[in-house]
Formats: sequence, structure tokens, C-alpha cells
Amino acid sequence: MTRSAKPIKDQQRHTGVGRIVKIKMRPMSLYEMNASNGSVSIQDFINQMKMGVQKSTVSIKDLLAHICRGRWPGTIDLSVEQAIVAVENYYHTLTSEDIVDVDNVKRDQTRAKAVIKSFSRNISTLTSYQTMVKDIIEHGDQISDESFYSYIRALEKLYIIDNVPA
Repeated sequence: MTRSAKPIKDQQRHTGVGRIVKIKMRPMSLYEMNASNGSVSIQDFINQMKMGVQKSTVSIKDLLAHICRGRWPGTIDLSVEQAIVAVENYYHTLTSEDIVDVDNVKRDQTRAKAVIKSFSRNISTLTSYQTMVKDIIEHGDQISDESFYSYIRALEKLYIIDNVPA
């Protein structure tokens, strides 16, 4: 059973305590989508095992299609064009509705997109949130520190941002 990040409040709704366990679901890996043969192991790399040069069986075109498709189970059987439309619709709904509904705080779609874009530009770096605020302003959007943190908290609640310990 799956649900969105914010269920509809209902006096009749049972919490599921004792019957339902919450688990964190993440997008499928390329290996899980049969888009990789799994010959390169991050675990082996971490353990400093010697790995010979591996040739990918996935073409650049196919890899780009997987990136554009996203990694949701619902997009696997769609054409690339259909999957891109689905991902665009998800992004639109996320930045126009979910960003408000998650905690009933009014937020601006343009600013939500600016925060996501800045986060994307700085992913896997040691960039501070203060630098991201400056980045957003440099790209033409105005945002205060307080607003920025509000957007970050909302995106974390929606599982869009999932910071992992270094």
C-alpha cells in the first residue's frame, strides 16, 4: 500500500497503528530497471577491490532516456515522450500544490522551482544553504533566508530532498 506524503485529514480514518508499517521508498536504480548489468559495484569500490575496465551495455541515448524518464515504477512501460510528460506533470503539481499542501504554508511556485534548481546545481557538493540563497538571487529570484529554509523543510517533508550524512 502506498500513499502520498500528506494524507487527507479525516475523522473516520484509522491511523493504522499496529497494522501498517511506514517505509521510505526511493526511486529504482538503473540495475533494478534492467538498464544496467550490475558489473560495477559501489560496495566493491568502497572496499577497494580491483575492478577491471567495464564496458557499459547501455548506449548514451538509452542512458539519457532513463534519466529523462525518471525512476518511478509507473514510468517504466511508458514511451520516453509519455514519461517526460508524466515527470513534467509531477514537477508542476509538486511546485504548485504539494509544496503548499504539505504543511498548509502558502508558497510561490516560481520560488519553489528556484530552490529546487539551486539544490540541483549544487547536489553532491559541500555548498552551504547560504551559498544556495545567493545562487537563487544571482539567477534573478528574490528569497529571504527564512523563506529558503521554509521551502527546504517542505521539500524534505515531500521526500524531494533527502540529505544523507557525509
